[in-house]
Amino acid sequence: MKVFCRLVASAATVFALASVAPVARAQLGAEVSITVAPPAAQSETISISPGAEYVWQHGEWTWSPERGGYVWHPGRWVAHPEGQTVWHPGEWVLFNGGWRNVPGHWRAAGEPPVGEAAKLVQVTMAPPADRVEVIPVRPAPAYSWIHGHWSWDGAGYRWVGGHWGFVPRGYHEWVHGHWYRSGNYYFYTNGYWH
Repeated sequence: MKVFCRLVASAATVFALASVAPVARAQLGAEVSITVAPPAAQSETISISPGAEYVWQHGEWTWSPERGGYVWHPGRWVAHPEGQTVWHPGEWVLFNGGWRNVPGHWRAAGEPPVGEAAKLVQVTMAPPADRVEVIPVRPAPAYSWIHGHWSWDGAGYRWVGGHWGFVPRGYHEWVHGHWYRSGNYYFYTNGYWH
């Protein structure tokens, strides 16, 4: 399995990261070019919907730099934001020799379909600052908060709210994904279970 990592941090960034927790230090300012295609999606048993305002978000593969491989992030029911009733799932796109993660996003029912996959990773506009989220009460100790993030839909950024995710066996918490710049483009490094 071949993985190429290149640090793209300035001296000021390195100094600023010196006081950050080791897990965050491994994520921030690092470009990860994944040369191994993601596995096929796992089959899932979809439970009964908790209500009409919920949409099933299928599970997806996330890249874990600690394990040097993909980790399955299971599917879940998520309440859709007002006016946004269709969930466009995330996907992995091969771009400039590396697999790039395009996070899923919400759409209104009447919106046209998403454009070609390559345009989803040709992002030249910096993402907005993350929104401050009110984190609801943890449903059980076996859950970890998965922060919201900005997703690119081919034309603009859309906010995807955070949620509580069940921590898979052998892991402890969710490490937050982030956007980084490489050359003329911004890429999203997906979050992963740690």
